[in-house]
Amino acid sequence: MGGVFGVFGADFMINPHLGVNGEYSFRFAQADYLPAASLKVRPGFYDFNAVYQPTASDKRVVPVLEGGIGGAKLSFYVSQQAGSIFTQSQFFTSSNHFQVHGGVGVKLYVKSDIFIKPQFDIHYVPNLTDQYGRNTVPEFTISIGYTFGRQ
Repeated sequence: MGGVFGVFGADFMINPHLGVNGEYSFRFAQADYLPAASLKVRPGFYDFNAVYQPTASDKRVVPVLEGGIGGAKLSFYVSQQAGSIFTQSQFFTSSNHFQVHGGVGVKLYVKSDIFIKPQFDIHYVPNLTDQYGRNTVPEFTISIGYTFGRQ
């Protein structure tokens, strides 16, 4: 399930140390799933988290711990060769799963409320063994976000 993922998210800080956020991470391009069957996959994860920032939020560098629940969606596509140059992909089916999410990162504020956040995430997705043989999905992300209510 490797590859480059994009992440969109927003944080709302209730006080300088505690808040909530929502995130959606998705793979930019389809990945081979069963190459012999021309089957490709594009995974996506969404989650809603509690956010803890152990240092004051008025700093430009703020460590972040987050954890919550959400879902994982695996969209499968069938690839077909169209002539000698083009390959076309058509949606085949999708598989949705519940997930538990945890993450450790650092917010680097580039403007007053806009941040870049390198982060390590772990997704525990029950029954993902049906598609990948394991229930955990590690993920390293670099996200761009906005903090509402930053003090």
